[in-house]
Amino acid sequence: MNEHGLSRLLLGLASEDTEPTTMPTPSCLPLPRFRTALLREDWTDAEQRHKAGCDVCRQTEAQARRQVWHPSLLRLFWHARGLVDDADAARHLQTDACRRCQRLSILLQADRLLARLATRVRQRAGDTATRLGRMLASGASALLAPASSGLRAEQPFAFEAAGHSAVLLRTAPPLLRLERPGNAQTPVLLRVLLGDRKDVREQFTVPRPGKEPGGLHADLPLERLPAEPLTLALYEVDAAVLGIEEVSQLCHAFAAARKLDPLAVPAWQTWASHALKLAGLDAAVRPALEALTRPAAGAVR
Repeated sequence: MNEHGLSRLLLGLASEDTEPTTMPTPSCLPLPRFRTALLREDWTDAEQRHKAGCDVCRQTEAQARRQVWHPSLLRLFWHARGLVDDADAARHLQTDACRRCQRLSILLQADRLLARLATRVRQRAGDTATRLGRMLASGASALLAPASSGLRAEQPFAFEAAGHSAVLLRTAPPLLRLERPGNAQTPVLLRVLLGDRKDVREQFTVPRPGKEPGGLHADLPLERLPAEPLTLALYEVDAAVLGIEEVSQLCHAFAAARKLDPLAVPAWQTWASHALKLAGLDAAVRPALEALTRPAAGAVR
């Protein structure tokens, strides 16, 4: 959030209820501190205790969170791969030291599909840059806190984008259940990136219809319950950008879905059928998708 953003925030606060009980006190945090702490995630224990008992500071934090600026996933990717000289993104990552965007940059750099597409963009191959832009524009992200030590069977997490959500299920193996809006008649392939400071996992999934109309969900197995915060990012994949490098991951993801959630098989097969109609589909990908559409492919093995 630049100086204009701070001005908007001040104006917004000035327009709120100004009863004496809601006015800042001398012990309230200064306004610039909200921005810094939100970006760097470095609230002190004393600040956390104050916010817990201060309606004014909680309201200010909520409004500052809405106003704070972050580069889009596409801009973070362009910058991380050195494809565009983006001074604003560089300042946000380095000077502002935004932890959220630093984590997302690590995920985007680790994604092998995006790395391959970045090479094609440098080579100015076809319309790769346009397709990549549309893919990342569909993205959403969330921070998954460590699993609580209680006996809670389900731990919900909120995405930044409206309509998306995730629930950590304490099953064996642990599952991450994604919920998102979508049309069941036109399933989409999602790329899911999940990582911490040490490791990034990348996989594909095709969400299937959920219990609620207009809602889709997908279950993703985790190797273990998270012991530290995990960053989650996902985006829709244009089948036309898939290559032989992704065939093994696609087949593995379909096999996992078939075993874990057989109801997801029709969604996968419908997606594959639609993808096979694309004129630009890579010839190396076509046999794998044809295999997915066969009736026998849905049999649990």
